[in-house]
Amino acid sequence: MRPRRVRSSFARSRARIYLRESGITSPPVNVIRLIEKHGKIVWDPNAGNGFTIYYEKLDTYCVFINPETMPGRLSWTLCHELGHIVLDHFNKYDMANLTPWEEKILNREADIFVRELLMPEDWVIKYYYPPVTVPQMGVLKEKFDVSWEAISYRFNELGICKKLDIDEMFYDWDSKGDSITYLPYNFIEDKKPVNQYVIEVNYCTSMKPGRAIAMTVPFKIPRNDAKMRFLECPVCGNNRFSYDASFCKICGLYLFNDCLRSPYDPRRDYEDECGRANVANALYCEHCGAKTMLCEQMESLGYEVEKIREIALAGENETTVRTEPPLNEDKIHS
Repeated sequence: MRPRRVRSSFARSRARIYLRESGITSPPVNVIRLIEKHGKIVWDPNAGNGFTIYYEKLDTYCVFINPETMPGRLSWTLCHELGHIVLDHFNKYDMANLTPWEEKILNREADIFVRELLMPEDWVIKYYYPPVTVPQMGVLKEKFDVSWEAISYRFNELGICKKLDIDEMFYDWDSKGDSITYLPYNFIEDKKPVNQYVIEVNYCTSMKPGRAIAMTVPFKIPRNDAKMRFLECPVCGNNRFSYDASFCKICGLYLFNDCLRSPYDPRRDYEDECGRANVANALYCEHCGAKTMLCEQMESLGYEVEKIREIALAGENETTVRTEPPLNEDKIHS
């Protein structure tokens, strides 16, 4: 059996049922304890963005997690792996032989499960008091034990506040000189300034010195390699990928600017397919004219059409770069 579509309703309902079965009625969710009901956690610095192995004969799971994962991100990563387990992906599908599209489908299901398990709508509504403010979001972030990015996207998804408005709110907060502030990308960890096509690259510093948390999408229009994969994640700036990676190990973004006209796309119903990879700054497929992943990603964040085009045109001079696979590269399936 092979996955064909994201079962959004199934993932949400399964998360709600799992919360009831586990007797959890308020945040934060102790994901470690939940995973230990199904197997064990191995804290491995080489685990990348996390992965799970299912031992069929013993009917048990082993979840590998990088102990250096940031606290808010750690809950999401653990819960993502739990989602694969609870949604029965390992029994229904051959997880070791999935196509990139099939991996994308199952990862989306797991992410839907995560949002519904860690931040159910009724919990968010219960603890949220309008209007939206930076301090209040900080309190909810700690209460749900999630990242700034996760709570921002959940507010956007539930219609409480658009992601773009949240970003602007942090700009205003910065102008008041409060403890949480934005910094230009090149000031973080003494990094050199990135290329001239950087648009709205902003990070929110935490209360602890020397740490920074991404609070908005820095679309830098990175270049493609020979496989048409981004050389750098356009959201978080990560540029360290395994040779066969399809998703960013830091923020989970799909690393190919694929055409969305595909029968395997879980959000679309097309009689004919395309689904081909496009150059990094393509908003519409050069082969069939359908929207690309990058275009839909920016639209979902509330960017206006003019701004989307500005960002795309800023990367027009970027060219595809051919790279050869590194020797002795370890391949990790997550």
